[in-house]
Amino acid sequence: MSDFVPEVEENEGEEDTPMVASNSKPESTNPNIQAEPEQDFSRRFINDKWYGKYGDDGNLLEHVGDDWVPVDPEMEELLSQLWFEQEEQEKNSNAHYDWDPEKNEWVPKAKKEGEEEVNEDFIAEYQANYGVQYEEIYKKMDEEIQQKTAQAVEEEEKKKERKRKKKLGLKGDKGKEEGWVDRSGKVFAVYVSNLPLNITEEEFTEFMSKCGVIQPDFRTNKPKCKLYRDDDGELKGDGR
Repeated sequence: MSDFVPEVEENEGEEDTPMVASNSKPESTNPNIQAEPEQDFSRRFINDKWYGKYGDDGNLLEHVGDDWVPVDPEMEELLSQLWFEQEEQEKNSNAHYDWDPEKNEWVPKAKKEGEEEVNEDFIAEYQANYGVQYEEIYKKMDEEIQQKTAQAVEEEEKKKERKRKKKLGLKGDKGKEEGWVDRSGKVFAVYVSNLPLNITEEEFTEFMSKCGVIQPDFRTNKPKCKLYRDDDGELKGDGR
């Protein structure tokens, strides 16, 4: 458990909220954090959260609950930039705060003799030197988010298309075209042999209708069935 719990007040996070914490070292139960007692531990209030690190080159830690945990690697670059900006601002600001453990609150640090005040010229120079870097970081993050969003939309469209083809029983881009079927060059006639020699046209038509659909003759509009006869006109026992 950490011995540091930031005091929450109603006006916390406003412009008059101190941004710099004390240099006392926290005790963390997180196994991923190796404490370095020989180095000072600094805390800063950035974007409504507390962050800290050991020394100048330590990894950034985030205060979550009652413990300090490593920050998200994707956010480390941005947070490091914000941390650096606060440091630069403090060097030229007369609003440097120190943590008073007896009062359990932040108190303004006494202004040192010869310390430069923050004025309009300093702010203009600061924005000219560090504003571009800050904008570039946000621009890069926006581009990455847009790229990931476009990829997700494209993948979702492909997934829907695969489901649609699967539902229709199609594979890949090879699908059966809907509409008329080309039957040119194909014979659908059924030949039947060993028929009784005394079978009539009506009986043969009734028999064939039980086997499937009979195509009508476009000239007579009658079922297209035929019994074969010899030269004398007698039935041969076959037909179609």
